[in-house]
Amino acid sequence: MNKINYQKIMEDEIKNISGEKKKLLLHSCCGPCSSYVISYLKDYFDLAIYFYNPNIHPKEEYYKRLDAQKKIISKFEGVGLIAEDYKPNEFFSFTYDYKDEKEGGARCAKCFELRLKKLQEKADKLGFDYFTTTLTVSPHKDSQLINKIAREIEEEKKR
Repeated sequence: MNKINYQKIMEDEIKNISGEKKKLLLHSCCGPCSSYVISYLKDYFDLAIYFYNPNIHPKEEYYKRLDAQKKIISKFEGVGLIAEDYKPNEFFSFTYDYKDEKEGGARCAKCFELRLKKLQEKADKLGFDYFTTTLTVSPHKDSQLINKIAREIEEEKKR
């Protein structure tokens, strides 16, 4: 299987943008993963961070990561934050049939799907031009799979 170079696709898209900055909603799993992505994209887009991670447990860890996200965002002028309430039951319900899967298995793909669908819905509702996620930055996540799921969600929206 040939890997798709999503970095090149993004760079080409940025080159084609002219005029006023486009609005981009960036899903973030945590502050550290978002720091580089924010610094890279803030010059090209009107950027807001979307913190929706019902898979994070326990509740204290969720809010610890949200607080870290807020600290990172505070270092960048003009970057907004949209944080969803802690709703672990959304994750449990969506991934129930995969609860016995090991880390990196089919449950992870379902989790990506859940968060990316919610991201796309929020981006549409709020009038963003683009949506993306920091999940692809992690060396522990399958960026090809995450991008494939996001493209399928985008294609589904067009139908």
